[in-house]
Amino acid sequence: MIKIVLIEDDPIIRSDMAFILTDAGYTVLKCSNGNMGITTALKELPEVIISDINLPDMGGIEVINRLQQSDNLQNTVFIICSGSPPEEEVNSLVDGVLCKPFHPRQLIDLVKRLTKG
Repeated sequence: MIKIVLIEDDPIIRSDMAFILTDAGYTVLKCSNGNMGITTALKELPEVIISDINLPDMGGIEVINRLQQSDNLQNTVFIICSGSPPEEEVNSLVDGVLCKPFHPRQLIDLVKRLTKG
């Protein structure tokens, strides 16, 4: 089963996304800020990391940059969530972008496509 670390500070969005992903058969570890996400990802070594771009303690891009430095996460899929289309620089750092608001099917399709599952 594919393990996903979900880093989202909004409790409603985090809960909704976790429900959608869990319902689709994924194991989801929920994190409410960047530091928690980094700690969880380095401990759990997920196949997918989904991070909001704006987090209360650090930006989602900083989270992803830190995690991409880990040798243990070199094959991890990184997805960023944003309320507006991110700059091209962001697109080059991640495997996928999910623009809010999104339909649940968009989230599932993106994860399936990027994990080839």
